[in-house]
Parts: sequence; structure tokens; C-alpha cells
Amino acid sequence: MLHDSEQNPSIRNGLGFRDDLAAGDAAGLSERLSLGHMAAGLASVMLAGTATDAWSQTADTLPTIEVQDATGGGDNTTQADTGVARLGRVQDIPQTVNVINERTLREQGVTTLDQALRNVPGVTVAIGEGGGGLNGDQFRIRGFQAKGDIYTDGLRDFGAYTRDSFAYEQIQVLKGPTSESFGIGTTGGAINNVMKSARLGNFMDIQGTLGMGPTYRGVVDINRQLDETTAVRIVGMGHKQELVDRDHVYSDRWGVLGSVGFGLGTSENLTINYFHQSGKRLPDMGQPIITPAGRIGRPISEFGVPRSNYYGYSSDVDDYSVNALTLRYKNEVTDWLTVTNDLRVSHYTRTFLQTVTGCPNPVCVNGVASGNFNVPYSIGGPQGYDQTSQGVQNITTAVAKLQTGSLRHELVVGLDVFMQQNERQGYSSSLANGAKAVGTIANPLFEPNFIKFPNPADQRDASNKNVALFASDRVWLTDQFSILGGVRVDRYSAKYNTPTSSASAGDTMVSPKASVIWEPTPNQTYYATWARSYSNVAGEFVANSLNVISNATLEPERNDLWEIGGKVNLFGDRLGLTAALFRVNKGNSIQTDPTTGDIVQTNEEQLVQGIELGVTGKITEDWTVQAAYAYMDSEIKSATAANQATIGNRVSYVPEHAASLWTTYNVAPMLQMPGKLLVGGGFTYTDSYFVNSANTAVIPSAFVWNGLVSYEYENYRLAVNFYNLTDELYYDTAFGNRAVVAAGRTVMVTAGYRW
Repeated sequence: MLHDSEQNPSIRNGLGFRDDLAAGDAAGLSERLSLGHMAAGLASVMLAGTATDAWSQTADTLPTIEVQDATGGGDNTTQADTGVARLGRVQDIPQTVNVINERTLREQGVTTLDQALRNVPGVTVAIGEGGGGLNGDQFRIRGFQAKGDIYTDGLRDFGAYTRDSFAYEQIQVLKGPTSESFGIGTTGGAINNVMKSARLGNFMDIQGTLGMGPTYRGVVDINRQLDETTAVRIVGMGHKQELVDRDHVYSDRWGVLGSVGFGLGTSENLTINYFHQSGKRLPDMGQPIITPAGRIGRPISEFGVPRSNYYGYSSDVDDYSVNALTLRYKNEVTDWLTVTNDLRVSHYTRTFLQTVTGCPNPVCVNGVASGNFNVPYSIGGPQGYDQTSQGVQNITTAVAKLQTGSLRHELVVGLDVFMQQNERQGYSSSLANGAKAVGTIANPLFEPNFIKFPNPADQRDASNKNVALFASDRVWLTDQFSILGGVRVDRYSAKYNTPTSSASAGDTMVSPKASVIWEPTPNQTYYATWARSYSNVAGEFVANSLNVISNATLEPERNDLWEIGGKVNLFGDRLGLTAALFRVNKGNSIQTDPTTGDIVQTNEEQLVQGIELGVTGKITEDWTVQAAYAYMDSEIKSATAANQATIGNRVSYVPEHAASLWTTYNVAPMLQMPGKLLVGGGFTYTDSYFVNSANTAVIPSAFVWNGLVSYEYENYRLAVNFYNLTDELYYDTAFGNRAVVAAGRTVMVTAGYRW
């Protein structure tokens, strides 16, 4: 498939640098570098680069080229390319797609995936679940579990770890069932991260961040063009952080991305990426949620308990390592046929030891509710585990643009093969939970009086395989009207073993999709879509190797999407507007018991419906905005006889209202000063939401303000970011009986230099 950036003979690199050279001058190269991209070490680049944001630099060895962002789209993210052959451009996807582009990542000083996703209304984060918790990145989209729905360059990233954003160019969230494109799962949608890769052109970016906590961070990003079509790139990151107003909590990590590209700018190319990230952090399993008699449950900080209190032990740890090798091959065989092959081999190791805290009735609950915090809490839950996982995935895709009589087609066919294996060694402790020393709610004990050790009887291993065929055809009945039909067939099998038992599961699932699309002008797209996806309950949780499967014959969850919407571009495609009405039905629902971690099939039918609105791009040349709003009406429509009381309740983890805004303005022209002086900020708002189907416990609403002041001149950038400006008490993540308190007011200073 020839995307917009490939149809243009000029090519821009991932950092938005633009290289201009007078005709015939092969000895000199003038690179016009966008000042707006000086912080690309945080997450380099999706901007197309604007002449008003440029400075120049000279190199003497390369031929004349113009280097362009590989995914295009600039500040208006509806024009961005997803970078995934089977998806294409955001504008052409008949479904809601939220994009966090390079500019937003850089300006907000984003360092992790979960920070970036705060820009996406409808995404909430769970602490961790299943046998004590996969406590890495655990997202829910429109309330639906998405822990198996994280992708990198369209390939599964199944590991449970805290994803640093240093290697990201762009983050995309496709809303609603998307199995036709991504495979089993994707009830709420899919999260796809676009990785940095080698580009034509030369650049080097160094930046450092110092902030409260304290926080120390450094990122180096170097790209070198070796000849007319070959380049190498290396990105390195080091991060050390403690959280403001949170006792003991820390997160240290380092990572490197190496990339080499062959045939860049030609019809046949190959990019090889190697990614490594290691980290060690103190896992925060949250403060207890208490439910006084006759009241709705809330986190104990809502009753006046200091938000700084941490209820785990010094022996708790999340020590992980990730290695992934990705090969992406593309061949524009003819002017109508493009073939791609994407391969990833990944390996994950993890030691995760955690403490799950509760506030038992009646002494603790009654004490906290009445203002007496000198009451003991309780310790429960699993002890932790060592886990090793490896996976291989290969996707071959062919995109053909054909003409049959008067009908124009865009046909996509492909084969997806995925294999994964996990081994897990569980831990026990030298003392039973009741004998472990604990402090009080007011003064928690941090040093344990016990040790944890591997338990030979708690061993689990699991493996799964999936083979899928997918095909879709978009047919233009006229220049303005087209229909899109697609289907994916997955054959899934999984095995699970413990020292005393074994289980296996398998299924064949068919995921269809159908859309009607109207494009009255090139800058307008209106659509109506229906799609269905399945989640293989037994297979999905076997694959994570963290849950005891008591019933390997659990029926797959079935998910249906109905959506109508539009995407309109204004001001010469500089500003994009999106709107959609959606309805998602989920059947055969499962939940995870917050105390035991066991999977429980509730057979609930859950409904989430509402509206999503978005604005992205430039209002004027100096004023940039990214805003989104979601209204979500949710209801449990049916349940088993034992759960009839939940019918009519709201679906857990679904806020009724959610919104985000980020906007910046370059005031330098107004002040008649050189360079670029950005003043900006915004907010994220999440309405209150329940954490269980019984609707007995709630996470309060949160309105969090952030700000930015940055100055860029020639090769330099200095930025000051302000987080949680009003020092609001709110919660980053939650689970059925716990909530993690977010950091207090925080200030970060970043300095960067690029040449």
C-alpha cells in the first residue's frame, strides 16, 4: 500500500528534520530542523515539520534528500498513518481512533505508556489481577479488559511490565472490538505503539530531566545515514525516580533501541529493530477501599488517611527484563500490489513480589470511618513469582488495489501465526498471613518479619498457539460511496500445567466486520460500522500463566460494536474534527476475584454506549490543540441467577464522563523575540466509576491540571513541566478493593541539545 508519505518523492525522517539542498549541489546538505522536535528523545516524532519551526545545520557527505516523518499527518492526527499495512491511514479507518502524537509526548514530558494514555478518555488502569496481579501496564478501554491488547507496530507485546516511552514515535488507541484487524480479544479496543526506527538523514539529540521526587532521566537519540538507502539509529534511556507524596515508592529503569534500515526510500526495504528494557521498582498494590455500613466504599485516603502511606514491605519488588527483535519487510511489488512481512521474537523475565493489604471489618473499617487511624490492617493474597516468557509472531500481509469493471477495490489478505510459552515459579513466605507483623493504618510497617522463598509445589507452565487468516475488501461503488467487508478466522489452542493438574483449551473464532463509508470530499469521511470479536477466556488467561483455570471449558466472551461517525479536516487539513456514536455489547463476561485472583464467569451481558468527540491539530500557525471527550452510558443487562442483583447496575471501570485537553501557544512572535516560546497546558478529567458489578465501591472523580513553559532557540531547548498543579488527591489505578494514590504536585525541568 502506497501511503501519502511514500507517494511524495520527498521523504522526511522520524525527527521531523527537513534537509534542503540547492539543485545540483551534492556536496552540501542544509537540514531544516523543527524546533518543536528538540525533545524527541522522549518519543521522537510524528510531525511533518513546518518551515516556521526550523533551523539549519550543515553536513558534507550525503546526497540531496528531503527527510520526512514516516507516518505523516503532522499535528492533525487524523492524517497520520498507523504504520500497519492492514490498517493504513487513521482517516480511512471507519472506527474511533485516538492518537497521541510526537508533539504531545514531547510537550507533556511523557515517560511511560500509562502517562500517555491519560490523554485518551475512556482508558482506565487496573492495579493488577489474577493470582495476585500482573501489576505492569493493565489497561481497560471503555471498562473492558485490555491487558492482552497491547501491540507494537501491529505485533503483540504480551509482557507485563512498565513500558517506557523513550522508543515510541506515536501511540494509537483503536476503540471498540477490532479482532478483524488484531485477532482475539480487543473488546474495548487495541493499543498500538509505533516504535522509532532508522531514517534517512543525520541527527543527534541529547536531553536530560531533573525533577521533584527526586527524578533523574537522560535520553540520547542518534541517527546516521550510511549511504543513499541505508541508515542506523540508536536510542538510549536511563531513568531513576521516586514519587512526590508517596512513601518508599520508586521506579528505576534503563533501555536501548537499536535500528538499521536497508532500502529506505525505495520500493523494497527492510528494517531490523532490537529493543531492550530492564527495570526495578517497588510495586504499589494500593490503599484499601473500605465500605462503612450503609455507604458506598471509597479509598481510605478519602477518609483523611495520609496519601503518602504505603502498605507494602521493603521486600516487595518488580524486577523485569524485556528483549525483542523485530524485522519489518516491505515490497511494493507493482503499482497496485504491496506485500509486507512483520516478525517479532520476544523474551521476558520477571520477579514480582507483592503485598496485598486489606482493612477488615469491623475494627479497621469502623475506626477509619470515624477518624481513628490507629487500627491494624491485614495482609492477604499471593506471595509473588518468578516468570519467564517467550513469544514469536509473524504476520504476512498483501494489499492490492484493483479495478474490476467500474468498481475500484482495496483488498487486504494475510496470515498471522503466533506462539507463546510461559513458565512460572510461585513464592511462599516463612509466616502465614495472620502471623506477619503489620503496623496501623496511620503508621504502616515497612520492614517485614518474614522471608519469601520459591515454593516447589507452586509451579505453572503454559503454552499457546494461534493461526489466523484475515481478509477484507473495500469496494468503491462511486467515487464517494464505498463498502468495507472483512473477516478473520482464528484457531487457538492452549495448554496449562501444574505439579498436580493440567488443562487444555482450544477454539475456532470468526470475527467479521462491515462498514459503509461516504467521502463527499477528500477531507471528509462519514461511516457506519458493525464488528464482532471474541475473547478466548480459558486460552487468554492460560497464556498469561498467572491464573488457576478451574474450568477449561469457559465459553468465549462475545463482543459486538455498532458505530456511526465522521472525520472532517479543516484549514487545509491542518485541523481535524472527529465524532462518533457507539454501542458495545459484551456477553459471557468474566471477572477476577479481587481477593483470590480466581477467574469467575459471571455470564453478564454488559452494554456500554455513548459519544466520542475529538479535535486535533493547529487552529493557527502558533496555536496547537489536542482535545477529546467521551460520554459513556453503561449497564449490566443480564446475569446468572446468583448475580441477579447486579442487573441494571453500571459496568465497572466505566466513568460516565471523561475528557482531556492539551494546548500550547507560541508567544514568541507576539513578543518579537527569536526562537519559540511555548506556553500551554491542559487537564484530564475522569468521572467517578465503580470497581465492581455490585456498585458498592467507587473511585472518586478527578480533575487534574498540568502546565508547560518551554523555550527553543537554535539547537537548544529548555522546558518546565508542571503536573497536578492543584495538588489534587486522586488515584492512578484501581482494582476491586484497592486504589493507588497518584503523586502530588510535581515539577520537572528538561534541557535538550540537538545537532
